Amino acid sequence: MLSVVLIVGLTISFFSAVLTLAHKLSHFNPRKSSNRSRIVPLRQPSASPKASQSWLRPASKQPSKGNDDLETGVSRGYSTFDRSSEVATGPLFEVHSMRRGAASRQFSSMSIGPLLCSASSPFDLTLDSSDGSSYVGTSSPPRSLLLDCPSSSTSRDESNSEYKTLHTFGKSGEGEVKVVKQSATGKLFVVKVVQLKRRVAGGYRMCNEASMLTYHLDSHRNIILCHDSDIEQCPASPWKCHMLLEYCSGGDLANFCAHWEVLRATRLQHVPELFLMHFIVSMANALSYLHLGSPDRDPIIHRDIKPANLFLRWSSTSNPYGLPDIVLSDFGFAVFEADSVGVCGTPGYLPPETKTVWEMRDLPDVSSETYEAIRNQQWMTAASDMYTFGATLHDLVFLDGFDNRRHSYEAVDITAAFADEGQYLRSPWLLRILNDSLAEDPVVRMSTTELVRVAAGLKDVMARMFEAGVRMPENSWPAPLLFEEGSSAAAAPSAKDTRPGHKSLSLRRPGANFPIGERQTLRTTGI
Repeated sequence: MLSVVLIVGLTISFFSAVLTLAHKLSHFNPRKSSNRSRIVPLRQPSASPKASQSWLRPASKQPSKGNDDLETGVSRGYSTFDRSSEVATGPLFEVHSMRRGAASRQFSSMSIGPLLCSASSPFDLTLDSSDGSSYVGTSSPPRSLLLDCPSSSTSRDESNSEYKTLHTFGKSGEGEVKVVKQSATGKLFVVKVVQLKRRVAGGYRMCNEASMLTYHLDSHRNIILCHDSDIEQCPASPWKCHMLLEYCSGGDLANFCAHWEVLRATRLQHVPELFLMHFIVSMANALSYLHLGSPDRDPIIHRDIKPANLFLRWSSTSNPYGLPDIVLSDFGFAVFEADSVGVCGTPGYLPPETKTVWEMRDLPDVSSETYEAIRNQQWMTAASDMYTFGATLHDLVFLDGFDNRRHSYEAVDITAAFADEGQYLRSPWLLRILNDSLAEDPVVRMSTTELVRVAAGLKDVMARMFEAGVRMPENSWPAPLLFEEGSSAAAAPSAKDTRPGHKSLSLRRPGANFPIGERQTLRTTGI
């Protein structure tokens, strides 16, 4: 009898183990990573213009996949969030004396190309064409979006295009940026054209930004949406990568800072705490999604966070407090954290841990072999993004243009400037975030996980402030960027703008104010 029971038990255990193994195998999903051997099959271009135009998809309404929002909770170490008594007494923003001697700054600083080794790119995506040659891309670019290039047989008259160019924001080191309107729907998009520079056998390596946004990141409320990307083959010049991106009608954060710099100088106004909290919560959403990864995707770091790479999106689903979504864009330097080597970003915003590489580059007694050995190490991590997050927050608070090449941002310096500013003295939590995120040592710097805990507490404070009647001033938002009819870039009304008190204006901005944070890249040879 005992032997029968034992046999039955062993049989049940065996089948249970088999079922468990089968269940795990059926749910297996390999992690997204920088697979350098990945071969993506190329879709051959259709001879039909209609088929070519169908390459572009209209704006999708895909929901974010689980990482859009933060759970509420208590922030450890930031106990000053419990301020219900203060909120009940009135707004948290009041007029204080203006800081003297604050010069006008350029918030949209230019990025500099990475000091990377030749094999440092995490994306070596190549495509196999039908004739056996290898080249990069996802499909044939739509004829309606192709820029004219010498000897290109795919250029066509834009009058027959599905997309009308409203404005071209000039060329930079990477390429050019255009605002276009879809003829069928009237919706606005941004087309970013990047010249491919890194050759592989038979073609060029895929644009890093397009690879990241298309292959490795899902739709997320605080990440720029790339509807599609494509490759234009120009026989007489380097190939180009075309990216179809969402259009953010609120402009970039650099323009927002410049607008508030004027308000501070003329009306003694400062960026309200409500917006500062909204910025911190939004960045916690975006950075936790990137840095913490997921079961099927390794952690990613951005490596170039700054006001010019953050955008304001007004939509019917924007923040419930009447605030625009804050969207992180320009993923040209983004990389899987495990593959990060070298240094890249924007001078003045680069974290202190990269200083060694920049200083050694100019030393005459350092051999090129020694320099390359030191350069090709992992200098930038998630802690580097936390530093540039703190630098951008510093821009919003002080409106003086962050630049660690010329100024010190040690805790004693920030504390003194905070006291001099006077506007936020009732918000010691803000000073704590600035000091912790801008800590010189990346080991003691605020982590992404800690930022998430802080943001969870801030969400509760924002809710209480809103219930108490705290709102953004009516003059908070810069004039929208619209285009004049009859100009070389024909105007078109954008989708309904939901910002409070919005009035349509026709504004032509001078200079290169790129609508999606186009990075003007300075490439240095011989490094």
